Amino acid sequence: MSEERGLIYRLLSSTLLVTSIGVTLVLSIIGYRLAIWILQHGHVTGHVSMAVLAAGPSILALLSLPFWLTLQRMNRQE
Repeated sequence: MSEERGLIYRLLSSTLLVTSIGVTLVLSIIGYRLAIWILQHGHVTGHVSMAVLAAGPSILALLSLPFWLTLQRMNRQE
């Protein structure tokens, strides 16, 4: 029974890890595309445009934080 529980736990943990990586990548790409769109439409110029390009993907990637925190909590309880 314990061996079966360990297998299920590892499977769920692996699935959550892959999901976390995927969500982070997708949100980073969306953030980058959003930053490019903002720059193309001339909403910002100069040094602010560099900040938007650098911060856009990072800010949206933070939305994946609940996945990473859940994975960390699962690994602590192991």
